[in-house]
Amino acid sequence: MILLLIIFADGHEKIISGVERYGHYRENINIFWFEKNGRKSFVPVSQVRYFGSAFDYADEVREV
Repeated sequence: MILLLIIFADGHEKIISGVERYGHYRENINIFWFEKNGRKSFVPVSQVRYFGSAFDYADEVREV
């Protein structure tokens, strides 16, 4: 299971635990998606500053 971090363009952060998979659809539509409990949810790319593992983001911040 993945701890997903979404940082929205306005700076609001949302952490979602128990994510099974996540990704980015680029063909015809430009959205991020994540799957939890067998259901997919979608977030428009234009509304997002960061979308990915909370642990990966923590590593990126430490490297800066």
